[in-house]
Amino acid sequence: MPKKQIDIDWPKVAIENIIDAIIAVDSQGIIRYINPAARRLLHLPYASIIAKPASRILKFIDGETNNNITIPTTKSFSNTNKQITLTRAIFLNSTQKHVTVNAVFTPIRIEHNTISGVALRFRDVTQLTMQDKKMWDEQKIKAIGTMAGGIADDFINWLEIMATHAAAIQDSVIPRTRAYEEAENILKTAKQAKGMTRRLISVSTLASDHKSHKLEAVDLNTIIKTAVRQSKVNFLNKQIEYIPRFRQTETPILVNETVLIDCILNIFRNSIDSMPDGGTITIDMMKSHDSSYQDHIVLRIRDTGSGMNKATLAQACDPFFSTKNQADAMGLGLTIAKTFAQSYSGDLKIQSKEGFGTSVRIFLPLSKNNKGGKTSDNHNNIATFLIVDNNKDILHDLKTFLEESGNTVYTATNSTDALSLYKQHHKKIDITVIDVVMRNGDGKELLKSITGHTADATLILMSGFSRNYIREYIPDSTWGFLQKPISKEHLTSVIERTLK
Repeated sequence: MPKKQIDIDWPKVAIENIIDAIIAVDSQGIIRYINPAARRLLHLPYASIIAKPASRILKFIDGETNNNITIPTTKSFSNTNKQITLTRAIFLNSTQKHVTVNAVFTPIRIEHNTISGVALRFRDVTQLTMQDKKMWDEQKIKAIGTMAGGIADDFINWLEIMATHAAAIQDSVIPRTRAYEEAENILKTAKQAKGMTRRLISVSTLASDHKSHKLEAVDLNTIIKTAVRQSKVNFLNKQIEYIPRFRQTETPILVNETVLIDCILNIFRNSIDSMPDGGTITIDMMKSHDSSYQDHIVLRIRDTGSGMNKATLAQACDPFFSTKNQADAMGLGLTIAKTFAQSYSGDLKIQSKEGFGTSVRIFLPLSKNNKGGKTSDNHNNIATFLIVDNNKDILHDLKTFLEESGNTVYTATNSTDALSLYKQHHKKIDITVIDVVMRNGDGKELLKSITGHTADATLILMSGFSRNYIREYIPDSTWGFLQKPISKEHLTSVIERTLK
């Protein structure tokens, strides 16, 4: 016997099974039909929807203006035969969850072409919108990174030349004269511009294609020590206490060390900006217990700053979003740090409350190689320096440059402090760098004191004057001479010859 034919209402079956939400509203604005997809999206039981006014159940918001969108009625189509479309509108369901949707309103025509109601079809495009936003954000980051990389290297070299020439002028003229003050103004301006340019270089590095970054198994404890040391140098005048809580054993993670340090420094910078009167930054590490990030370590950075409200927190990782008014506030630090973490199968999450500080967690992949971190080639010649110069900007730049390579640096602006430091640490100090013609005139006396204390002391002298001009100052133990303005290449070359 042939199988009994089952009567199927094919139009209804189709509408009940499609992924789009379908709602039919009569001419009075009352909901007369709703398919399962719409019920799931509304997050309401059938009885709470059917025969209820659509204006009470359906809430749409314009994604750009945040204004409410009026639901079209039959009157909306009295002068048009076209359907009404909403693109990327925000739909608010019963749980107050925001869902991004594309919606189409079509007039329902029954007898004599009369409009008897409105059919609403909409689809959840939240994930698609998030993917598009992520792609657009990445494009913006790469664009600014390309621009930054194109100009920053040359620009910072020009600024170095300007600053060192200004320092040389300052060393060669009488203090408290107009020429001295003008040189001081040039130095201050160049310092501010170098800060901005260094941020551009950081952005360029972080925004580059992470796939091209060399991955290394490095100890997270070592990375934190380096980042804290560099942050202390960069924010020397800030009243910030760093509390790093290291793990008892090496914790090798598989990342690019340089890029991760830059990311951490960006987070430190945000924390310090939120603590203008000083505060505490606590850094700790723990094994991830998040099922989405197994075999990851969580690096947590907490501050005691002003914290963020909900609106600011929601935008904290958006490109170019910043609450700061400084010229170098690009609003890219957290964006790039999050992009960095995600590119290595990790993530960055932020918790913050206004008045209670901020906590940033970075999920980083553990290395399968448990032999520990690498030893960087540029650490082969790590040394301890004492640098003496009465120009604080020059001291800061030299100290920063040398410490970034892993060296230990003591600094002093006068012979009394310098001699005290030398006597205290002379067994550890490998090289003493002295400006022999300081404006207080004590460079020569300092040289005599140091060579009298340690006859074979290793010395590098620097000056805005030529070697011939200061020849009488140069003792037999001098290993090198630096003519101001000092380039990093010349400094590195003299140090390398000295350490050999």
